[in-house]
Amino acid sequence: MESLKTAIRRNLKDARRVAVLAIGSSLRGDDAAGLQAADQLRRLITRARSKAAHSTLCTPHSAIRIFIGETAPENLTGEIKKFRPTHLVILDAADAGRKRPGSITLVRRGLLRGGSSISTHNMPVNVLVQYLQGSVPCKVLILGIQPKSREYGRPLSAPVKKAVRRAAAALAAALRA
Repeated sequence: MESLKTAIRRNLKDARRVAVLAIGSSLRGDDAAGLQAADQLRRLITRARSKAAHSTLCTPHSAIRIFIGETAPENLTGEIKKFRPTHLVILDAADAGRKRPGSITLVRRGLLRGGSSISTHNMPVNVLVQYLQGSVPCKVLILGIQPKSREYGRPLSAPVKKAVRRAAAALAAALRA
């Protein structure tokens, strides 16, 4: 079975400009998984760039931008279009059915179905992706973390916290590769 890092690296092959869009609600427990993963990714990238400034190491993905969309990611479509990414990575809590809480699902754009879905967001992810790809032809990759609870006022559950760290580390490693 392919590792998460390897799968992400394969999907980001030939990436020149990577937009990372974090979606979720910090008020609804595990729904904040995408937001927390983006925050962790930002710290990892900052640390790697700081080290790279003192050595010969450099990343081919020098054009990486993280967008925090929260529950209204459609508000950032203009900024994402201006950035003109070759690849868009969406980080979100995603119910993938009977998976264990904290499971990470890698979804390619072509696997999204239908024009609507039940979501805690203002606009379903598949509609957002369809709109963005109509404006900016880019490859889309969704990293979905299986939530345990989206109950209002709850913190991230332990398995989702662990998945957030795994997802951010795998994405950071793939972006450095």
